[in-house]
Amino acid sequence: MSNKLKKYLLGVGGSLISASALMATVACGDTKEDVDNSNVEDLDSRKEELNAYINFASEDEKASLIDQVEKATTADLLDEISGKIEESINKNNHGYFERLKSSKSNNRKFTQKVKNEIVLATTFSESGAQARAIENILKVYNGLVDQMLEVKKSTTMSEVEKREKYKELGISPLAKKVVHRVVGSGYPAGAEKVRLALSAKDADNFFNIILNYSTVAAKLAEKEKKSDGTVEEGMLLSFNSLDKDLDVDTSLFDKGFSVVNDKIENVESKSTYVLPLFKSTQVLAINAPVLGYILTSMKESGVAFDENSQDFFNQIIEAGKTDKESVATLWGQKVANADTVLEKYKKDNFKLSKDIFESYDKLVEFSTIAQSLFSESSKGTNSTVHVFGIDDMTGVYEQALFSALDGNESNMLQTVSTNNGKIEVNFNSIKNKSGAAYTKSQEIFNTFTTAFGKGAVYAFPSGQYSSNDQTKHKFAFSIGSTAGYFHNFKKGGSSVTTVSHPGSSYEFELSNFGGAYEFKDKGKTTGALAYIGSYANAIVPSTAADTASKYDYVSKSVEDDAKITSLFSKSEKNKTLNLIFELSKTATGKLADYIKELEKDPSVQKYSIIKKSDNKEYVVYSFENVLTGGKDLAFANNTFANHNVKVFSDTSLLNEEELISIPTPGKWKSDSRKKVLFAQGPSLIGIKSNDEDESATKAFVKWLVTYDKEVTLGKNNNIPLVELQKSASYISALKGMKDKTKEESSKIYGNNKYLEIAYNEFVKSSKEDDYVVFEEPAGSGSDSFRKNIGTAWETVQSGYVNNTDKKKSFDDFVTDMTKGINN
Repeated sequence: MSNKLKKYLLGVGGSLISASALMATVACGDTKEDVDNSNVEDLDSRKEELNAYINFASEDEKASLIDQVEKATTADLLDEISGKIEESINKNNHGYFERLKSSKSNNRKFTQKVKNEIVLATTFSESGAQARAIENILKVYNGLVDQMLEVKKSTTMSEVEKREKYKELGISPLAKKVVHRVVGSGYPAGAEKVRLALSAKDADNFFNIILNYSTVAAKLAEKEKKSDGTVEEGMLLSFNSLDKDLDVDTSLFDKGFSVVNDKIENVESKSTYVLPLFKSTQVLAINAPVLGYILTSMKESGVAFDENSQDFFNQIIEAGKTDKESVATLWGQKVANADTVLEKYKKDNFKLSKDIFESYDKLVEFSTIAQSLFSESSKGTNSTVHVFGIDDMTGVYEQALFSALDGNESNMLQTVSTNNGKIEVNFNSIKNKSGAAYTKSQEIFNTFTTAFGKGAVYAFPSGQYSSNDQTKHKFAFSIGSTAGYFHNFKKGGSSVTTVSHPGSSYEFELSNFGGAYEFKDKGKTTGALAYIGSYANAIVPSTAADTASKYDYVSKSVEDDAKITSLFSKSEKNKTLNLIFELSKTATGKLADYIKELEKDPSVQKYSIIKKSDNKEYVVYSFENVLTGGKDLAFANNTFANHNVKVFSDTSLLNEEELISIPTPGKWKSDSRKKVLFAQGPSLIGIKSNDEDESATKAFVKWLVTYDKEVTLGKNNNIPLVELQKSASYISALKGMKDKTKEESSKIYGNNKYLEIAYNEFVKSSKEDDYVVFEEPAGSGSDSFRKNIGTAWETVQSGYVNNTDKKKSFDDFVTDMTKGINN
C-alpha cells in the first residue's frame, strides 16, 4: 500500500476529546486521492486524526499505540503506525476499520436544510400499536434531549461536569429532538416517497430516518451520472461514526441478520447502513380442533403414532375437543375408502411423527392425504375447507429452495456480486435450465402444484390471509408472519357473522375490520358527502380533497360525488351496507370471483373513494335497506338478499387456547443439509442530510440501540427497544440474544406466542451451525422480482381453483417470474 493511500485512509476527522473538532475535521474530509498534502504532512493534525481511530483499537493495545503516535517524529513513522492501528481495530471486529472509514464521507446528492427536529418516517397506522410505541419512546427521548440542552447551556458547570451529565443521561450533546412522521400506508408507499424526494432533490421536506425494507437503501445508495460526465452521489447514510458516542456498528447485531449490509445494490464502501431492528419470520399456526379431528380419525383407522410424538399429538387432540362437532360438520365424516387413502401411513413399521412439521415435502404429503380423508374436504379444489394455507407463497418457496440448495447463496434466485467495486444483484439464475436454482425450483413447483390440484394446499393472493378462514375451522394449519398473532384467533365467548355469495367461496365478516361499513348521521369533518364506519370517517367531495383530514376518504370523481350524495340523502341511510375493498386486491383470488357476482346485480350501487392517509383507491358496493339500522352492524332477521348469512358461535371459532404455534418447516426434505430461517421485515435506514443533522440522527439511533434503562412508556415500564419489539411484534436481532434469561426475553414477547417463536428461532439460528438465515438481497429490482414471483404463484394457483383446462407449466412459471427482469 502506498504512503499516499495510507495517508488518505487515515485522513479523516475527529477526536473523542472534542466533538466539535471532530465535526470540523470530518466536514473538511476529501474522498479524492489527491488530498491536500500540507494537511496530511502536518504531524499534529495527523496525530489527532490517528487518536480518533485508536479509540476503536483493541483495549490491550491502545496505550502502546497512543505512545507510539505521541513519540512519532516523521510522517513515515505515522504511516507505519497507521497500519498497526488498522490491524488492531480489525483484530476483534473484522472489517470495522473500513466501516469507520466509509462513514466519514460527506458527499451527497443534495444537502437538506438544517432542521430543528430529526424526522423518523414510517408507514404504520397512526392509531396502531407500532405508532403508539414509537410516540411513547420519542416522548422519553425528547425529554432527555431537553435535559441535555439545559446542561449544554449551563454557565455554572465545567466541561468535565457536562460530559459526565451527558453520559448519565445517555444522550450525545449533538442530539436533537425526533418527530415521527407517517408517510403513507404500507412499505411501498414509503419507498415511493423516498423516490420522489430523491428525484425532486427535496431539501425542505425529506426525512432523516425511514423504517422500510432494505431495497430503499439500494435506492438511496444510487449514484447518477450526469450529462457532463460528473457523478452525483447517493443519499444513504452510514450509522458508523468516528465519534464513539454516535457510532453504531453491525457488530452490535447477530451476523445472520446484519449481513444484508453486504448485499445492498449500488453500495461501493462497506459500512453499517441498515439496522435489523424490526425483523419477523414465518410461523406455523395449528388449528387444534381441525388437526385434532384429522389425527383422531387417522388413529381410529389404524395409523400408529411415534412414541416420542404421542404427547404432542395428544396436546393437539385435547385442545380441540370442544369444537369437534362443528369441525365434523364442516369437514364431513371419513370417506368409505379411508383405508386406501391412509395406505402409506398404515404400512408395517410406519409411525406418524411430529417430524412431518420439520420438512416441506412431508408436510405437503400429510396435507394431501388428510385432504382426501373426509367427505367434504375430499371435494378438492371445490371444497370450502383445506388442510394447509399459505399467506406468503414467495417466502415459503424461497425458504424451501435455500434449504434445497444447502444454503448456497451463489445458486439462489437472487445472486450478489461486486462489479468495479459496486455491489450488484442479479436475478437470472432461474433462467439457466441446467442450474441448481432451476432444477430444485422445478422439484418444489411439482410438489406444491400437485397439492394445489387436490385442494390440500391453498396459497393466498397478496393482501389476502388465511386467518379469516382458519379462525372458522376451514384450515388445519397455515403459515403466516409472526407479526400477525392477534389476527389468528377469536376471543373466547365471541360470535361472528359472516356473509358469502352462492356464486363465490369468498366470505367476509360483518364488521368494519372485515370491510363492512354503515353510514353515520354526522362526523367531525364539515362539508362531507357522507360519514361511514364506527368512527364516522368522512367522505369529502372530489373537489375538496385538501379539506380532508388524515382519517378521511375523498370521493374519486364528480360522478362518485353524486352517487354518494344520493345514497346518504335517503331517510333510511343507516340501513345501507357499504362493502369497501382496496381496488388493487379485487383482481385475484376468491375476492375476484365475488366481485364478478356483485357486478351482475343491478340493485347494487357502486362508487370509488381514495383514502387520504395512503392515497389508495377503494371500490365500494352499497346495498340499501339490508341492515337493522341499530348501533351495531346486523342484518334484519339475519338475512341478506342473494347471500348466505352465518352466525358462528364460540364452538365454531378458533380461540387462543386452541391455537398451537410452532416453527415452520426449516428444510425442504428431511435429509436436506441446511435448516433455514426465513427473515423478513423492515430495517432502520439513515438518509444523508447535512453535517449537523446527520450527527443528530446517529445520536438518536445510538440511544435507541444501546439505552438499557427501564423508563415509563405509556402504561408500561420497560427498556425502549424492548418495548418497541413487544408492541410492534418484531424482533431486534441484537447480538447476545442467546445469553438472555427467560425472564429477560419474555419482556420482549410477553404473551405473544408467535413473537416467542420468532425470538427462540432467532436464538437457535445464532447457535446452530446447520441453521442458516435467508433474507432477500437488497437490489434495485428486488421488489419487482418478488412481486413477479408472487404473481407467478397466484396465476398457477388460480388455474387449479378455476379448474382451467390448461394449467401453467414450470416453464410458464419461470417466464412469469422473470418478466421485465433485464439483468
